[in-house]
Amino acid sequence: VLKGLRESRSCDFAEALQSELLRRSSEQTAGMGEPLMSAAPEPAFASVDSDQKGADLPSDQDAELVEVFLEECREILDNCEIAMTRWQGHIDDLVPLAELRREIHTLKGGARMAGFRNLGNLAHGLENLLAAVVEGGRRPDEEFLNGVHAGFDQIHGMIELARTHRPIYPADAMLAVLKKIQDGEPLSADDRAQLSSDLASAVEESVPAEAPEAEAASETVPVQPVEEDEGF
Repeated sequence: VLKGLRESRSCDFAEALQSELLRRSSEQTAGMGEPLMSAAPEPAFASVDSDQKGADLPSDQDAELVEVFLEECREILDNCEIAMTRWQGHIDDLVPLAELRREIHTLKGGARMAGFRNLGNLAHGLENLLAAVVEGGRRPDEEFLNGVHAGFDQIHGMIELARTHRPIYPADAMLAVLKKIQDGEPLSADDRAQLSSDLASAVEESVPAEAPEAEAASETVPVQPVEEDEGF
């Protein structure tokens, strides 16, 4: 299964994920009446606690598909970096920008099929911003460039959270700013602060806390007194 999905990179990865989910559902429900899943697959996430409403929380459900998606993200992110570097060297060349849009589109579909709804929504917002230049004739000015970088950085941070099984919250603030840039609306000071802020806090959350056993061990290590050498 994993090999087949990886080899599907030449076509649409999101379609491959959907096909695999539907295939599994059909196999599991064969001879048991109507299938549990028709057109839309169940998200691969558990229910959320009251203090985590709206967050995507990974569960063991469809763990293989989540694993394949996260592995695929490595190649997608690499391709995005290459496309962005090429485009910044030739700002009027829309070919690398169109390539970036295709990669984000693939990421969006794969994220949604794997259950990462908030990641998929942010990718959709970034894709729409890119489409405004690629298809809509919007001028790629400094605000557009900042928006693309900020959106991509936050997507990268969300993927890091997913890799470490941490909650992924909706990116409503970033989505609102990307929409303003897409529509050519003026940005407020808060909007610009949103674009300039990094994801250090989000990435820090993805780093597991030190194990309690290690902390306890460090606390119980006795401190040996330093004996003075009376011969000198």
